[in-house]
Amino acid sequence: MKKETLKSLMHFTPWERRGIVTFLVLIALVRLLPSVVAHFEEEPAPLDTSLLEAAFVELEAKLYADSLAQAKKQLPNYSRGRPSKSVGHSTKPTTEPEDSRGVHAPAFPKRTDRSIEVRIDVNTATPEAWLQLPGIGPTFSKRIVKFRDALGGFYAVEQVAETYGLPAETYQAIRPKLHVSGGVKTLSLNKASDAQLAAHPYISKQLAAQIVNYRNKVQPITSDSIFLKLYFMDESQLKKLKPYIEY
Repeated sequence: MKKETLKSLMHFTPWERRGIVTFLVLIALVRLLPSVVAHFEEEPAPLDTSLLEAAFVELEAKLYADSLAQAKKQLPNYSRGRPSKSVGHSTKPTTEPEDSRGVHAPAFPKRTDRSIEVRIDVNTATPEAWLQLPGIGPTFSKRIVKFRDALGGFYAVEQVAETYGLPAETYQAIRPKLHVSGGVKTLSLNKASDAQLAAHPYISKQLAAQIVNYRNKVQPITSDSIFLKLYFMDESQLKKLKPYIEY
C-alpha cells in the first residue's frame, strides 16, 4: 500500500513535468543573473594601440620610400642626395678653372637700371635721350627741349624744373642724372625786336614793349641800373635774365 502511494506521488503527468523543468530553468537563471550582470558592468579593458602605431610607422616608411623612388625617376642626376654625372659633363673634380666651362648658371637677362647709368647733358640731349630717364615720357621730353630752345639753352640744371607741368618729384628723381655744359644764346636789349624779346620765356609781352619804348624814347639800356628803372623789371627778374641779355 505504501509503495503504491509513493509511486503515485512520484508519477507526474506530461504537463506537470514541463512545469517542473521550466521552474528549474527559472531557478538556474535567477542564480546566474547576478554574475552575468556583474560581467557586463565591468569597465572595458584599455585598447592596445601598439599594433596600430606599428602599422602607422610601417605605412609612413613605405610612403617615404615610394616618394624617393619617384624623385629618382623624375631627376635622373639624383643619387644619394648628390648630383651624379650628367650627359656631356666631365666626372673630374671641378677644382681647375677649365673644368667649370661646361657648367653655366641659368641664362637670365642682366637687369639694367637706366636711371642710374644714364647721364644727360641738358643742353644737348634730344627728346629721345630724355626718354631714358624715369618719369619722362614723350610729352615731357619734347616739352623740356622746346623750353630749352626758347630760352637759348640752360645755364643751370635747376631750370629744367621750370618746364611746364613737370612734377617736382619727377625732377628730384632725375636731378642726379643731369649736368649742364656750353653757353646760352643772348639777346641785345637795344637791337632785338619786340617779337624777339617777347618770345623769350623770361620776358613778358609787357616787358618787351616797355624795353623797346624806353630805348627808343628815353635812352639805350646800357646797364643793370638802367634796366631796373623799367616798371616790369625787378631784382629777381634781372637775376634770371642776366645770362641771356647784353646791353
